[in-house]
Amino acid sequence: MDISWINGRIGGLNNQIAVKNSAGKSKKARMKTLKRAGVVSGAVFMAACSSSDSPLPQAQYTSQNCTRIALHADGARIVGAEDLDIDRATRTLFISAYDRRAAEKAAKKGARAIPEGGLYKVSIDQLLAQAANSPSGGASNPPPLAVSALVKREEVVGGLRPHGVSFDPITQEVSFINRAYNHAGDKWRMTARIERVGASGEAFMGAATRAPCAANDLVSEHRKTMISFDHGFCDWRKSLETVFSLKRSGVAMNGAVVYGGGLFANGVVRLASSDLALAETRDKSLVILRQNTDGLTVAARHKLPGGPDNLTLSEDGAVIAALHPDLMKMGAHRRLGWAKRAPSRIVKIDPQSGAYQLLFDDREGALFSAATVGLLWRDALIVGSVTDDGLLVCQKS
Repeated sequence: MDISWINGRIGGLNNQIAVKNSAGKSKKARMKTLKRAGVVSGAVFMAACSSSDSPLPQAQYTSQNCTRIALHADGARIVGAEDLDIDRATRTLFISAYDRRAAEKAAKKGARAIPEGGLYKVSIDQLLAQAANSPSGGASNPPPLAVSALVKREEVVGGLRPHGVSFDPITQEVSFINRAYNHAGDKWRMTARIERVGASGEAFMGAATRAPCAANDLVSEHRKTMISFDHGFCDWRKSLETVFSLKRSGVAMNGAVVYGGGLFANGVVRLASSDLALAETRDKSLVILRQNTDGLTVAARHKLPGGPDNLTLSEDGAVIAALHPDLMKMGAHRRLGWAKRAPSRIVKIDPQSGAYQLLFDDREGALFSAATVGLLWRDALIVGSVTDDGLLVCQKS
């Protein structure tokens, strides 16, 4: 890929920063300029890495057998169901959700309060029954489905905004990354923490533990937690990572980095082989990580038709990945607010060979925008999104 034009854009942004510095601007102004450079340069990078129009296999699920199901809890509609996990024994779906754009906007403007979300559960059978009794293809709006909150907002310091979620069938706990906001002087500061709750919601499970500042997803196993982080830093150096595509993200365990060579590390799952599968969004790769005496090393790297986000496992051990087919459109939609919709794509990947099947492909995001997670339950596909309402449920005829 020819990236000379990207370097030209970055050079121009660096010149802007230099001019502002020479003019005696404050440190605050310089940091603001650098952050702006990171956002713009990230969009430029994503433009260069956007997917081509190369042919793909036919999707197994189409809009004709998919139905959007609105969710509500205590009368409020749920937006931003970004990650999902499942207790297959009890047929329970766990949903982590919050309106991320609204929270970030409020924090940036110094609002008095930051919008919150919730950690929810719902019966898979109830969800599928509602989808089966509703028109497919977005032809109408079926009534919203009520879900149950697992955590009370007042029990979480800094507010409840669940991000990645992981169910542990051994401990019967649900762990999630919570993005709390607290005042730091006259500004809001986001802090990532790992919270745990009983899978039945019967009790809140002890104190939260710190996580990397850019914690993104997690795998919880018998109280041992592997956490992916999408940047190595969360201060002004984060923008440098974005501008220059520095590989500083990865996986941490118990506060120690065990893999640090990722390019925007995102979703993570444990495979049946005991290897770890990690999504590297900006590299458009599923990376297979293997344990050794020094931590985790790359055993395989599988290229994908889009940037992978959250990951789940199917019953047969395959990886289900939500992909962003066009990273530029996703950035314009999610970060910059320039696009109302973003494409959604879900694939099923053989973690050994890297071969994939196309499950769902909405290239305009017309039916369901900006999908960030897909989960297979038997022959049903359930899809969540960082920005869209509710869930998309697809069932084979």
